[in-house]
Amino acid sequence: MKNNSQCTLEQIKNEPFNLQRIECVKTLLTQCLNFKVEVSLKELNEILKSFKSYNEMPEDMVNIVHKFIQKIPSAYYNENNPNNGSYCHVKCFIGNESSLVIYFDVQVQPTKLSKEEVKSNLQRLGNNFNADEITFREREGYYTFIEVRLWWD
Repeated sequence: MKNNSQCTLEQIKNEPFNLQRIECVKTLLTQCLNFKVEVSLKELNEILKSFKSYNEMPEDMVNIVHKFIQKIPSAYYNENNPNNGSYCHVKCFIGNESSLVIYFDVQVQPTKLSKEEVKSNLQRLGNNFNADEITFREREGYYTFIEVRLWWD
């Protein structure tokens, strides 16, 4: 990528974490009305550091990652699993659906919480950050996943 104005969604999806990628996502948030890209919790935190108050969205949006980590425990699979203590069971997405949107997709089992507790914690997270829409989607299979969509108008 030569500069932020030349960023494309395809470039972002395949690029490893770096500050240029973060700047590219921030540029897309101001120039593209319909996109969604997966980011790590660390990347989401960095992107949100630049946010100012927007339509009743708190100025301290960066705290959404900190609050999320407080509400959703890190993974615990079994005694010797190397993924214990990580957030590998969580996917984050940020984008624009005519306005800012953040998705958290949580694999329930490693949290040791019930589906209802995960949903309740994610609902409180959306309420704390004045999301205009808080919607859930649940996927059942070998594992249960709960996706929350936080959207600000």
